[in-house]
This record gives sequence, structure tokens and C-alpha cells, in this order.
Amino acid sequence: MQISQLLGALAKSLDFSATGTQSRPAADVAGGSAPPASPSSSLPSDAALRDVAARFDIREISPREFSDLISQLRDAGLLSQDDISALLSLRAELDQSQVGADDPVNLLDFVRDKLRDEADQFDRNLGKQGQQTTTSSAAQRQLDLLERLAIAHAGSADDPLDALV
Repeated sequence: MQISQLLGALAKSLDFSATGTQSRPAADVAGGSAPPASPSSSLPSDAALRDVAARFDIREISPREFSDLISQLRDAGLLSQDDISALLSLRAELDQSQVGADDPVNLLDFVRDKLRDEADQFDRNLGKQGQQTTTSSAAQRQLDLLERLAIAHAGSADDPLDALV
């Protein structure tokens, strides 16, 4: 089975509550193994995001490592289902672009290049604005998420914006 098919199956199998955190199986709640999380504890904390992001540099990350990052973000409930789906889509795009599973790639550059290509395509096909806006919106969401992860990875650096270049 191809990695993109596995990622698609993984995305479909996720069960998220309205807060964007992964729901606990009914057996856990019914079995009384732990009380349900309070609403405030289900909100992602900056410290938790920094903890996960500190282990991964999205400016030099292999597709395999990116899959690990997505899994850890999902398991920790740090991103919404839509955000996880956007990252899984990006992961599938890496496969389609023939990036080797262990070859490091700068994901910020990868998505920025994609946005530039889409803008160029739009300029060549001015009549198809609706489709272009949808595609650019998805790519922009990916870039926003990656920038957030880059800043979290930089942690308490003097200038976390350096993480974006």
C-alpha cells in the first residue's frame, strides 16, 4: 500500500471532538479508567506545541520524519482535524513529487514554491479564479501551519521570526 493511501486511511480513522482534540474511546470513559478531560485541559498549550515541534525542524525534515511529526501532533491533540488533514495532504504531495522517504526537504520552501507556481498558473489562466483561490487557500493554510511549527521549534530564541527564513 502506498504511503499516500496509508495517510488517507489514517486521516479517515481519526475521531476529533469539536475542540479539535482527539476524542477518547467510549470504553475509556465507560470503564472509568480516567475522568473526561475538562474543556480547559483539552486546549493546546504553547508549551506542549513547543515540546513536539522542538524535535522536528521543518526546514530540514524527511517525509518519514514529517509523518512522525503529524502523528505526534495528532496524538497530543494539538491541532484541529482540518489542520491535520492539511498536513496529511502536504505529506501526500511530497510522495507525488518524488521526494525520497528519508531525503530532507525544507517544507517552508516547498509550500512557498507551490504558492508561486499557483500564482504563475493563475496569471496564465485568468479566467479560472475560483479554482485557483481554492488551491491557494489550501496551500496558504499549509504554509501558515508550517510557520507556526517553525516558530514553536525555535522556542525561546531571541528572534523566533528567524525560524521563518
